[in-house]
Amino acid sequence: MNARLLLLALAIGVPVRAQTPLQIRINQPRPLEAALGQLEKRLGIPINYEDPRFACSSEIEDVTEKVQSPAQKAANPNVRIIVPKKGQLRLDSVLPATPQIADALSLVTKLRLQYEAKGYAGRFTVKLVRSILTVEPIKARAASCDWTTVTPVMETRISIPAGVRNASDTLSAILQKVADKVGVKIGTASIPVLAFVNRKNITLSANDEPANTVLAKLLEQLSPGPVLYSWHLFYDPGLKYYMIGIAAVQLLRPSVL
Repeated sequence: MNARLLLLALAIGVPVRAQTPLQIRINQPRPLEAALGQLEKRLGIPINYEDPRFACSSEIEDVTEKVQSPAQKAANPNVRIIVPKKGQLRLDSVLPATPQIADALSLVTKLRLQYEAKGYAGRFTVKLVRSILTVEPIKARAASCDWTTVTPVMETRISIPAGVRNASDTLSAILQKVADKVGVKIGTASIPVLAFVNRKNITLSANDEPANTVLAKLLEQLSPGPVLYSWHLFYDPGLKYYMIGIAAVQLLRPSVL
């Protein structure tokens, strides 16, 4: 709000909601994912993300010598730890007191464009999946380092028979269906344990639907009021399989000056 509008609002007694500065500084592997993780916490708006498959030699690095102790190297002499190369992103903005999906889309787009302008791994699209912003790869560099069009793993269409299951079994069923179709293992990196353990009566079915939509239907049933959930799908370029992390995103309460 500019100074003239602020004075007018105060003069007529309109409540003025506080704005807060937003500063994101990233220097690590998967810079876009890391930036989106910080952004969703600051906004209180979940943002889903999927890695591209890192295959080009210029996009990955061997960090075995940096992260393994001598004892670990001796015990596993043939194991190499391969990770995506680090990248830098930065974002400076001002958040409204009650961020909306349009605010999130604008900031995500700025991060995506900056990421791609730097030539980092993957090219992405941003879409809504059942009202949740979702960032998915649409191009990636192959092992030859040539760009190729890719289909997001979580766009894989799956079917699950109707039934009542607990949340953990439902998640496992979704991931296994996707893994069977794409031919790549998908494990679980992290989940909000209590949310999954406490939900034993998940009613869910899918008939040739994108996996991201099916997973969204599961996460919607876990949401207890002020908490929503997002997923981030990570690809390990050394082990050549995926791991999914599911995070709780606390909805923000508006503040008033």
